[in-house]
Amino acid sequence: MSAKGKFAITLGLGFLLLILCIAIACGPQQAEIQPMGVTNLDSLHLSDTGATATPVLMVNQDGTGRIAEFQDAGTPVFAIEDGGIATGAKKDYTAKTADYTITIAESGALFSNGGATKEITYTLPSAAEGLNFCFYVYAAYTVNVDVASGDQTHHLTNAAGDRIQNTGTAGDSVCLMGADATYWIPTQEIGTWSDAN
Repeated sequence: MSAKGKFAITLGLGFLLLILCIAIACGPQQAEIQPMGVTNLDSLHLSDTGATATPVLMVNQDGTGRIAEFQDAGTPVFAIEDGGIATGAKKDYTAKTADYTITIAESGALFSNGGATKEITYTLPSAAEGLNFCFYVYAAYTVNVDVASGDQTHHLTNAAGDRIQNTGTAGDSVCLMGADATYWIPTQEIGTWSDAN
């Protein structure tokens, strides 16, 4: 390859590195992503490890209509409408008729005993900050909410590992949120939920 060709390649790479430096590291930390025929994206991780006050992800729409939509198996579960109003935040409703062990992935769900013909027990996953679950007594049967052996429902129980219980008063409900790695705190309580050891 001639010296002129080598110079052109070096200059081209240098220019590309300069543009990357300006766009990513040396300049404002913003990037524009435009659709390029992508129909399926398994995962997208965005992070900002700097101490900037700018958002990690910004979506800008010129015009009207839905700005963003998140779907689960094709069903919209959360949408941001024009004007910044978030709508359609969908929480799962699950009726169980037998004992059930809840998973972390179900955080945010409302469980009921709709259709039950006997007492049932829900078993929570290990407490963790931010996990949250609600329980509604639909059928007039006892509902228990049990915790992991080292966890405790603050205010409603007197020892780690104790479950809370409603003796079947239809219409009663309780919502629990993980405060840390040990405690579940009741954020809403309707009716009597007692320590059932």
